[in-house]
Amino acid sequence: MSILEDLAAAPVLAIIRHQDSTHTAAVLTVLAGAGVRFAEVLAQQADYVFGSPEELALVADEPGDLFGHGVSEVIIKNGAHGATLFTPDGEIHRPAVAATVTDAVGAGDAFVGAYLAGVLGGMSPLDRLSQATRVGAIAVSTVGDWEGTPTVDDLSALTSATDNVLR
Repeated sequence: MSILEDLAAAPVLAIIRHQDSTHTAAVLTVLAGAGVRFAEVLAQQADYVFGSPEELALVADEPGDLFGHGVSEVIIKNGAHGATLFTPDGEIHRPAVAATVTDAVGAGDAFVGAYLAGVLGGMSPLDRLSQATRVGAIAVSTVGDWEGTPTVDDLSALTSATDNVLR
């Protein structure tokens, strides 16, 4: 039986809105109890893996451990310390964009959305990492989980900006 068949046969069905690493740990415990290794499921289904250092430690000892399973990029979101992209060819770090934190709800989702918009838009890895850190900064500087989400035009302005301030 494949890992995905094991997962489908597991006695627990859950739709999970990830909120923090505590919830992730609980989900991983349930999946491990069902005989499923989350890292293998993730690797079979994902090209891009995002998480905080603590979240990624739950699925792999090192980001590179996932490359042999089909993952092409691992992106570590590290809040005020920026973000790092790991690929089989190396790593790229992008420092955080300075922002006044008003509400961190939705910042990770905004980061991932901006990064994936860059992938779909054909941006270079450095440019999409830069775009994602800028959008994450916008997200933490506004109240709510979607209210400060930039438009496609805003994303273009963010990517072409020479400083960290969008006016």
